[in-house]
Amino acid sequence: MARLDTIDEDVLECIFWFVVPPKRGKSAHLFYYDHYARSLAAVSHHFHEFCASRIYENVQWVWRELKHDFVPESLWIYIRRLHIQLCGGNDIHALHQTDPPPGMLELLERALPRMSALETFRISIAGHRRHGAWHSLLQSLRLSVSLKSLEIDAQWRYSRESLAPINLEGLALERFIYDASLAPFDYAERVGSPGQRTSEQCQVEIHNLQLLLDHCRGTLKTLELPAEVSAEILRQPFPLLTNLTVRGYSPPLPRNIHSLWLSAVSPGSMLRNLDLQMIPCRDVVPDEDCSNFPIHCLSHLQSLTLSTVHYIPNDPILRALPSTVTHLSLNPYPPPFDPDECDDWKIPTNIVSSGDLLRILGFGTFSNLDSLELSYRWDGDDYEAAILAILPGCSPYLRALEFNRYDAPGKGLDFTLPLQQGLRNLHCLEKLGLNLEKIPGPIYVRHLDSFWEDIVSAERNTRIRELVACVPSLRRVSHLGMARRRRMTWIWVMWDVVRRDNDVELVFVGRSDDIW
Repeated sequence: MARLDTIDEDVLECIFWFVVPPKRGKSAHLFYYDHYARSLAAVSHHFHEFCASRIYENVQWVWRELKHDFVPESLWIYIRRLHIQLCGGNDIHALHQTDPPPGMLELLERALPRMSALETFRISIAGHRRHGAWHSLLQSLRLSVSLKSLEIDAQWRYSRESLAPINLEGLALERFIYDASLAPFDYAERVGSPGQRTSEQCQVEIHNLQLLLDHCRGTLKTLELPAEVSAEILRQPFPLLTNLTVRGYSPPLPRNIHSLWLSAVSPGSMLRNLDLQMIPCRDVVPDEDCSNFPIHCLSHLQSLTLSTVHYIPNDPILRALPSTVTHLSLNPYPPPFDPDECDDWKIPTNIVSSGDLLRILGFGTFSNLDSLELSYRWDGDDYEAAILAILPGCSPYLRALEFNRYDAPGKGLDFTLPLQQGLRNLHCLEKLGLNLEKIPGPIYVRHLDSFWEDIVSAERNTRIRELVACVPSLRRVSHLGMARRRRMTWIWVMWDVVRRDNDVELVFVGRSDDIW
């Protein structure tokens, strides 16, 4: 019989996740309070080391005014991801706090050198606070011996937050994520378009980001930035950069432009994944002269997200998509879902019409795609039928397809009937995502109850089962719909497809986290 301390780690991994299944929406360090996890760790020293390295690999340190306990010192060596979450307090002065709370910095400076496994450091600051990450907190990161990834989930907004020179020598970051969400709505300072950064915010963000990124330009592989400041940050090259996400209002643009992505890509780029979710800062006129279009800049590209096809439907990149690209998303930004009834400052979403999408699919080069995400605004059944008819010809090897359909008349689920005919010729299709529902009005939202939800779910499941039966290659299906949780929200519901004796069964897999 094998000794307990000689059990292979692959076997232990299976035992651990069977005994201690993941808890959706909760930080992993909460396993510390789980009876089964503690019992398993008590079996032997070998089991204890293994369990501790899983239980404490992802730690969320929530800092509240009166409660901010940290994990015991003996467990620091197991932490791979540390998330500091600064919550609000009753003190009005904390809204513009210029230094970390007393005690936080001292504990970090003691802990970081001993977190030998730490790879990712994230700081989140509650949205009602009016400040970003502090200089002293960022400076303390130089004490980490293994840090590779930094995430700042907070925005610098005011010139008084300009950072002094910072010394991060020896820190070789490979991944940097800065809060690229639209600027917070401030009812006292509403200017320009909702969600657009002020010039003061752009200036302080550019200054601070350049200070931080100049230390790791030669090592960075993944970068996420607000689009408004991206042009200045990307002016100097990142030679190893392979993953770039740029989100928000675009940087200043010329009147005539080939493509919005040109502001984010430099010659000699090694990019493999380019995610551009942008709103043009002004009206643009697509440049018809494409003779000097630098498509060679994207010769290594594998995945492209392009949210601007409504503004530039003849984007030259769609005509000359590199043969290396296997994933393409044409979903709009921001997502066209209204999370509440008060939409007087809702940012409008411009969605490409089904007629324009048909023309894009007709002139584009999409034959090598195995994953495609489409969004369009309905403007006629004929266009929809033509889109479904052209898909097997322009992307015959699709394995994953997401369909987002907006402003169509009638019930969304009625569209599953045309889909049965349109998708049966995609012989490689394995995964299908369907967003067919209209945004309900406030009366529907207020009166949606579990009884009505059950009726909607039963009809949905029947229609999807009929669709799956007509597409033999499908293995997984997901559907986006509205459900009541603590509030009304949109969630993806997912099923695996099981086929037995000419019968089709949908096996529930789970629900996505709220998209809001």
